[in-house]
Amino acid sequence: MKNGQRGFTFIELLVAMAVGGMLLTGAVLAIFQTFGITKRDSVQVTALENIKSAAYWILQDGRKADSQFPDGSSAINLVDGGPAQDNLILNWTVWYDQNGNFITNGEYHRCKYFRSGIELKRVHGTYSPSAPLTNYNIPDSSFTWEPERRVGNYISGILFSLQSKIILSTITSSPEEKPESAEQKTYRVYLQSKEAAVQ
Repeated sequence: MKNGQRGFTFIELLVAMAVGGMLLTGAVLAIFQTFGITKRDSVQVTALENIKSAAYWILQDGRKADSQFPDGSSAINLVDGGPAQDNLILNWTVWYDQNGNFITNGEYHRCKYFRSGIELKRVHGTYSPSAPLTNYNIPDSSFTWEPERRVGNYISGILFSLQSKIILSTITSSPEEKPESAEQKTYRVYLQSKEAAVQ
């Protein structure tokens, strides 16, 4: 600047604008990077929560399930060491009511898990026979069914298999329906061999 003049030269203004532009660019990039990381983490958390929700129900029912009926027939739809399936059917018998009273002929429960689009559905039914059962191949029409319930959302894949009385449930969730955003977990449910109650 010359003596007696006020203000900045054109070069000083250009340098100040260049420095300010670089700082502004750095700030904008940092904001977009933080937003991208936050969104990616949010998608991952959503996927894991969906898997956790589905696994909760499978584990609850699986802990009650019988591996076989008293006549020795299988109480689930999986074959030990057989191929994985995309649905699961569990059966169990309740011999005592909520007050601890013995139920003479038992109360039979059947629970089914299956995918419908991107949702995992659960349906549960009960059957109370009027006489002791000798044939445990109970048709679905004998059960009183509750309405279908969604137990998992954004479930892009689920496979069930049986290995030595252990049900393996491999659940995949992809909230954005993109392979790179998918999360996958495998859960184990240990089946119990249950005998018919002795009267």
